[in-house]
Amino acid sequence: MPFDACDALLIDPAGYIIGRLSGEGGYEALDKAIAESIADFRKRGELNEAPLKLVLERAKVGDLPLAFSRQKFSPTRRAAACFIA
Repeated sequence: MPFDACDALLIDPAGYIIGRLSGEGGYEALDKAIAESIADFRKRGELNEAPLKLVLERAKVGDLPLAFSRQKFSPTRRAAACFIA
């Protein structure tokens, strides 16, 4: 099923799409569906509510010579992309 850029998808803890809202707006319907899904999966014990431990890649590997290479090695600052072969 194709999706539009304005589609809001509701995905369950197993990764399945359980709801879809097309177009802009519809906050109330989406908010209600999210609340119902949270209650349902919490009751079934299928919701992992542990906080995510997010770490920036730069913090893991440090400052590398090619980090943000476009700004460092581009002949002009206006270059849109940097290709390294």
